Amino acid sequence: MKKSLHLLFIIVVFSIYACGGGGGSSLPSSVGSGSTTPDATAPASVDAVVNPTTITSQGTSSISATVLDSTGANVPDGTVVTFSASSGSITPQATTANGVATATFTAGSTAGTVTITATAGSKNDTATITISAPDTGSIEFNSATPSVIGIKGSGQTEVSLIKFLVKDINGNPVVDGTSVSFVMNGPGGGRLPSNGGEYIGDSDATPTTASASTVSGYASVYLNSGSIAGPVIITATVTDTTMSSSSTAISIGGGVPNDAHLTIVTDRFNLEGLGWANIQANISVFMADRFGNYNVLQGTTMSFYSEAGAIDRNAITDANGSASVIFRTQNPLPFDVEPSAWENDLCDDIETAYGLNIYDDTDLGEGNTLTCKYGHPTDGWATIMVTTRGEEAFNDTNGNGLYNTGESFTDTSQEAFLDANDDDSWSDGSVDPEELYIDDSANSICEDTGNGAWDPDKTIFKDLRLLITGAPYYLDTNPASPFAIGNGLSQPFTLLVADYNLNPPIGGTKVTISTSKGTLSGTTSYTFPDLFVAGPIELSFTLSDADPANDLAPTGESATITIKVTYKSIDYYLLVTGTIE
Repeated sequence: MKKSLHLLFIIVVFSIYACGGGGGSSLPSSVGSGSTTPDATAPASVDAVVNPTTITSQGTSSISATVLDSTGANVPDGTVVTFSASSGSITPQATTANGVATATFTAGSTAGTVTITATAGSKNDTATITISAPDTGSIEFNSATPSVIGIKGSGQTEVSLIKFLVKDINGNPVVDGTSVSFVMNGPGGGRLPSNGGEYIGDSDATPTTASASTVSGYASVYLNSGSIAGPVIITATVTDTTMSSSSTAISIGGGVPNDAHLTIVTDRFNLEGLGWANIQANISVFMADRFGNYNVLQGTTMSFYSEAGAIDRNAITDANGSASVIFRTQNPLPFDVEPSAWENDLCDDIETAYGLNIYDDTDLGEGNTLTCKYGHPTDGWATIMVTTRGEEAFNDTNGNGLYNTGESFTDTSQEAFLDANDDDSWSDGSVDPEELYIDDSANSICEDTGNGAWDPDKTIFKDLRLLITGAPYYLDTNPASPFAIGNGLSQPFTLLVADYNLNPPIGGTKVTISTSKGTLSGTTSYTFPDLFVAGPIELSFTLSDADPANDLAPTGESATITIKVTYKSIDYYLLVTGTIE
């Protein structure tokens, strides 16, 4: 019976639940069906405070962010707070302790207002810091890049970047935006760019002044060259202060080789090339622009040509506007050219003085030409020519760096030519061999005269002449043997030492003169210098009776003058004999 009652109770309870108790009620549900209970400890507010609120550039400020929950209590310790700043740098994040997170802000170099943002969860707050510039402490010249520029249109770099560094009283770069003014003093004297003047900053009506604002402490301005060369000084001043600084001199150079400054030289003038090959000389070229500046011509190409022997064809100038190549003796020898009037006179004089047969005084036909029979000096002259592109020299009377109509100039040959016959004009081959030339006009004719106009861009050239000589060929005295010197008297002599072309032997050739009787005076020892000489060098000496009291008339004593010429370690001798009473 008890078991049945128990089962009945269970059925009744189930029925009540299934039928809702007959009144539609249900079991209790959770609050807000489908949601969770709010976290009372989540950040509900952020309060950011900066201290101090005004700092100088590179200075620091502390940021405190107080974070509270919805009940107004501090959020739990360890709550993450992130920080950001509109400029400068700041601690990126921190955690709370007793509801407060702190960060450090460091100012940059820009003055103005910086916004700080502190964020915790979905809440944030902002605060501002004012960045003020500390007082300016100094301004100094920093650099000029490059320090040498070429005049306008020279093909060289024409612009230089000039920088000054401005520091505050703490030695740090001043804040960005500090105003600096510039004043230029240059060779153009303030001429406008349209009139060939150099300028700084913009090409405007005030070429000598400009201004700029600092960036990371640097104030910069561009120097633009004009048509005049010379040094430029730029002075920078911090606006509203008396602090100034000047640059070092920035050089404006012409950058174009100038004909008047083109120079060719050698370290040897006389080379024994008639008998020896590979005797060398260093040929150097020096150039400058019209203002005498050479340091803007680095990289200029020079071309070399030689009448005889061989030479390097091209060279590039160094930082000093110079270049060197090697000339060496070998075939061909210098051209055999027609003697000039002075050479014919020389041959005649030498023949007369020394009794030699070197002058042809026969009638050779048309013009009754009288001429040297054998070699003459210019047959041993070798011309070396150097060329480059450049300008003719002119006299800049108004100082504007530009050629103006009416100014004098050097009207050089329109085309470069190798003057092998040494007559300063081009030879077409009708008499002497045709001379090499640079046919710039491409008309197959050498234009060896000027054109009557100043040329800013043409082939300019210079010649150098070397002596290509041989061993002593003429070794003679005047008078020759026999001589007779009376009692108490003396006899002057001249000595000729020359090669086949009547040129002097190479430098270092030594002459010594001695005698068996009497006394010698004058030049009794001589070493030939390395020089380019037009014609032979004659030496003079005198032989005198050494004992006038001893009269040996009428026959006198025999005397021998010994002349020794040492050439390349080889001795050549001439004996001149006679008597002394």
